Amino acid sequence: MTFYTIGIFFIGAALLLLPLGIVLFLIGLTGLVTLPLGLYRLLRKQTINKWLTRFIGLAIGFYVGLIFQRPIDDWDKKQRNISGKILTSEIEKFKEENGDYPTSLSQLNLKDLNESLPQTYQTSRFTYFAKNGEYDVDIPIPILDRWHWNKESEEFEYDDF
Repeated sequence: MTFYTIGIFFIGAALLLLPLGIVLFLIGLTGLVTLPLGLYRLLRKQTINKWLTRFIGLAIGFYVGLIFQRPIDDWDKKQRNISGKILTSEIEKFKEENGDYPTSLSQLNLKDLNESLPQTYQTSRFTYFAKNGEYDVDIPIPILDRWHWNKESEEFEYDDF
């Protein structure tokens, strides 16, 4: 049984990011031309105008961001899943001791729990809902999405409602 937590959602919100996606795509695409052109001019000791210099900087930033995206995403996933395992084990421990799941996370020992959780995923980041002997743990992502705790695989899965 899955419960859905209340999130911020409105139809068409994904389209708000479309212009940004198009701009980033164009920067990456034109960076394939401007970077070699700038390098060529630099090696030939020709002057580079200020607009080309600015665009080269943007393109370099874009590509550096692409290089570091995967390691940052992997680190974040690891932190998120460590927090989920710790939190859900505390929830299960509460059930063993009290016979039912907590009605809110505030019923757990939050001080000790937050000390054991990775700093990036403290209890304030989670939403929790218990009903009929089941519970849901989510990490809301602004506007449309959330990370939903999958009890079987013991990891957070991306859920876009």
